[in-house]
Order: sequence, then C-alpha cells, then structure tokens
Amino acid sequence: MPKIVDADLRRHHIVEAVFRLILREGVPSASLRKVADEAGLNVGSVRHYFANHEDLLTSAAQTIVDRISARIEAHLPRLRSEPDKRPIVEDMLAELLPLDARRRDESTIAFAFVCQSRWDPQLRPLAEQLLRGPRQLVRRILDAAQVRDRDDHVERLCALIDGLAFKAIYVPTADDASGHLRLIGKQLDHILSDR
Repeated sequence: MPKIVDADLRRHHIVEAVFRLILREGVPSASLRKVADEAGLNVGSVRHYFANHEDLLTSAAQTIVDRISARIEAHLPRLRSEPDKRPIVEDMLAELLPLDARRRDESTIAFAFVCQSRWDPQLRPLAEQLLRGPRQLVRRILDAAQVRDRDDHVERLCALIDGLAFKAIYVPTADDASGHLRLIGKQLDHILSDR
C-alpha cells in the first residue's frame, strides 16, 4: 500500500529546511538541491510541492508574514474588549520585534531576503512583501485601537521597529528586549495620547 503523505505537513517541512539554510548560510544557500538535502528529500519531491525555486522562496516569505499575522491577530479580541488599549497594542507590536529565539529567527530571515534582493532582482517582490507586511499589520493594530492620523504613526512605528530589529540582529546587546519595549512604549504613549 502506498504511503499517504500530508501535503501541508510536507510543505511545512520543506519551508523549515529553507529557514534553517538561510539562518546558517544566507539566502543564496537555499537552492532546490540544498533544500532537498536539508529536508532529507530528493529534488523531485521538493518540486512536487513547489513549482520552482521562486515559488519555494515566496512560500517561505509568506510563511513568515503569516506566522507574525497569526500572533498579532490572537490579541485582537482583547483589544476589542478591554478598555485599556495600551498594553495590548504594545504586546501586538512586540510580535514584530526579535525578542526571543523564534522572533529573532523570523527577523533574521526577513532581513536576509531584503538584503539579498539588492543583488538579486528576483527577490525584490519578496523583499517588498516582507517590508509591506509589517506596515499592514501596524495599520491594522492602530485601526483596531482607533488611533487618528494613522499614516504618520504607521511610518514612525515601522521605522522604529525596523531599526530596533536590525540592531537586535546585527549588533545585539544584553538589554535589547527591555530597551526595545521601553522605546516602543514611549512611542505608544505619544500615539495613544493623541487619540
């Protein structure tokens, strides 16, 4: 009897192999052959689940956006029901910062795609997606918190988050998490006082 394979589980397994390669060696290392080796599969199996290399990388980038989105959306019921929005908004924005190993890996992978797109034009749509995704999420957070003048606040918050994430990945220090949350908190105090 042929073995039944869960397609979603197999795709997840392959995308996780892409992530491990990028974290260890950078985006150029995530060739179909190396991904297949990392996943313990043959190249034909990878091609069965992903049309080509671009499809594989696009799926990997989308997985990062989807994971962050799901964590942020998990906070939405609290944001809608609790009167004090500030701690909830802070928790939501913290999902975009590399404050633990999982979020650090996600940020590292996203930055790797963005940086590599400078030399690889095929990666530019992925880089744009990874830059656009957090802005859309921050906009949704501020919309749910009923913040006025969202456009300016979105850009300021995203610039702060991007800078903090970049520093945490490339120039890490021991107080990153508390320092980052303090800076986000100060920006939120300004934004939410203007509601």
